[in-house]
Amino acid sequence: MVDEILVMEHVTKTFGHGHTAMTAINDATLTVSRGRFVSIVGPSGSGKSTLLTIAGGLQRPSSGQVQVNGIELTDLSNAQVTATRFHQIGFVLQRSNLIPYLTVYQQLALVDRVARRGERKQKIHDLLDSLDILALVDKYPKDLSGGERQRAAMARALYGEPSLILADEPTASLDTDHAYDVVRLLAEQTKKYRKATVMVTHDMRMTEASDVVYRMKDGKLSRQ
Repeated sequence: MVDEILVMEHVTKTFGHGHTAMTAINDATLTVSRGRFVSIVGPSGSGKSTLLTIAGGLQRPSSGQVQVNGIELTDLSNAQVTATRFHQIGFVLQRSNLIPYLTVYQQLALVDRVARRGERKQKIHDLLDSLDILALVDKYPKDLSGGERQRAAMARALYGEPSLILADEPTASLDTDHAYDVVRLLAEQTKKYRKATVMVTHDMRMTEASDVVYRMKDGKLSRQ
């Protein structure tokens, strides 16, 4: 079993060419091990979300290496990256991005369908129970509060049993109490299921549960 789940070495991302080129990520190196909760703090436009999309295989770096659970993403075809992302990476976004016409239960069951395996009802119930949202199993996203939607999104991200969880401003749309609650749960689930989790946020208050905090400024990543 690989212990270092996310390894990013000397990652640079440049947009444009020549005198119009803009460097969003400048020689960033980051390692996140199993069971570790890492936060990256920085203002809007600092490059932190771009770094997360590269970690998640949603875009490729201009240079540098990215490994997820021992798999070198930069060596893979687009189809192979997509498959790796489905099996190895879970996303929790600023907006929950739940499918509006599916219940909380169906959001997770869809993961089984896409993976072409039988529906795992007990596993779904156990995970929802661990996040204290089992009572919402038959509710639709429109019937949930902001905090409940984020918990459901967290459940969906965890249900595929990924090695890596990437959370992009998961508390930005929540009030302070619900925001702290979501981050606490994310940290707890990271430890419980031995995931590697990276959360980006502009709010330093949300980093209290982190094992390590990094700062992003003008594309440069440094340890806090």
